[in-house]
Amino acid sequence: MNDAKTTYQILPIYVNNFVFGLAHLLHFTLPPAWQLRRGFAHPEIHATHERHGHVWIAAADAWYILAHQEEPWLLEMHLHVQPSPPRMAEGEEWGPIARHPAVLSRRTVRRGPPWRRRDTPQWTLSWYCPETERGFQLQITGRVPEEAVQDLLRAWRYLHCHPRAEQDETS
Repeated sequence: MNDAKTTYQILPIYVNNFVFGLAHLLHFTLPPAWQLRRGFAHPEIHATHERHGHVWIAAADAWYILAHQEEPWLLEMHLHVQPSPPRMAEGEEWGPIARHPAVLSRRTVRRGPPWRRRDTPQWTLSWYCPETERGFQLQITGRVPEEAVQDLLRAWRYLHCHPRAEQDETS
């Protein structure tokens, strides 16, 4: 798939919490054939902070399912946010994401019931956003064709971890 001809879905993700109120997580991007679905639990917000007059989620864990609309492909997605740079596993330098350098690592994990566990690929994309003082780890796990993962990774080059801050800089 050619990036220049692809229009990606931009999905602003805000999380509402009775303690912290409404806070911005990020603007997520997906290829047209993929959907973001609720994961096994609601996002857990541990802390927020204000930067550039905007409330950002500073520490959280969020779980989602990425589902392909035309193929029977599902991926588990875990997004971990922390108020410091994430620990970067060894991997290839990859990026930038919203002008931030990122690292992509791949490993194999065991998934399934104890009597039938199978090796399952897992990709982790890690980066730090100094504008909002947040570290991100975006992790996907599942058995899908490599081309599907590459489509998602291409879309994530256009992900925005601080869209409001970027707009403030240009105005």
